[in-house]
Amino acid sequence: MAYTDRLFRPFLVVCVVLVVGVQLILSPDGDAAFVSWLLFVPTALLAIWTITRYVEAVPVWLQTTLFCLYSILASALFPIPADTFSAAFVFMAAASAGQLLSSYRLAVLVAVVDGVACAVANYISDFADPTPWPWWLGLLVGLPVYIGITRRQRNDALKVAELAAFEMERAAASEAREAALLERGRIAREIHDVLGHSLSAIAIQLDMAQVLQAHDRTDDADAAIHRARDLARTGIGETRRAVHALNEDQLPVSDTLQAVTDDYAATFMLIGQPTTMAVEKSQTIIRATQESLTNAHRHAPGSVATVTLDFSTAGSCRLEVENGAPAFAPRRADIELEGSSMGLASMEKRVRDIGGECQFRTTPEGGWIVRLAIPT
Repeated sequence: MAYTDRLFRPFLVVCVVLVVGVQLILSPDGDAAFVSWLLFVPTALLAIWTITRYVEAVPVWLQTTLFCLYSILASALFPIPADTFSAAFVFMAAASAGQLLSSYRLAVLVAVVDGVACAVANYISDFADPTPWPWWLGLLVGLPVYIGITRRQRNDALKVAELAAFEMERAAASEAREAALLERGRIAREIHDVLGHSLSAIAIQLDMAQVLQAHDRTDDADAAIHRARDLARTGIGETRRAVHALNEDQLPVSDTLQAVTDDYAATFMLIGQPTTMAVEKSQTIIRATQESLTNAHRHAPGSVATVTLDFSTAGSCRLEVENGAPAFAPRRADIELEGSSMGLASMEKRVRDIGGECQFRTTPEGGWIVRLAIPT
């Protein structure tokens, strides 16, 4: 299509100009030859103009005027030189107008001028030198305008299709970039949450070991150090899973929460039958639990924490993490210790991103409660 559009019409115009020029050179001299050359030169120049880029550089009114002039000169040339291909110019004028003029009405106007001028030229030439062309045949020379219009419509449709394809590719690329950024953000958030929880839990165990060691409770201190080592190993495994962001089969969220609450010496309660959940939703519940328990240990040391996972409502999973009032004032080091890097604002945003709800408030007893409701 593109090859034909770009080369066929210019090739045809150049060939017709050269062939007719050679035919006129080889024709015998005389008045007809002089008139033929007088008409051929401007007609050939206008034909060549239609295949240059300058045809679109002029205003529409000037384009229409030049095409009408082209049609009139080609029509006058049509019956004069005998035994030449000069008749091709009138057909090319109509076809070029249909393809190049932006207005279909103007293109049809040029075709009408072309046909009428050709018919008049044939009719007049019959009085001086009868030609084999009947005068009414000139009325048909404007029909190629519809060929030009069809080609223009096809070219416009191709341009629209190419533009639509480009926009679709750009939209797809934009969606892919957005998806990649969202996935990177999710993985980065997952890594932050995993590392924050693991490091916080390790710090808690090491602080406990230090206190126990100071009170000569060596066995208990060693046990705390072993728990810290186990937490480090668990954190490494969770970090690897977060990095790869795999969606393969995972432990039920209830089993994972049981292990998390054991690390913090909290109480875990399961209500209803656990259902299969998307990885993102399960991870959100786990990270929210870790964040809540870390905050409870940091701001309410010695308090009793309870984690409740409720599947009793169809299509919904509810998580509640509640801790009582602190048994003693928190140490400055505990307050300054970073949690899971999730934070309450980040927790709420993460829950809302998956279509859930998040609430947190103080209790009348001076404790803190976090509630999540996530669709399963």
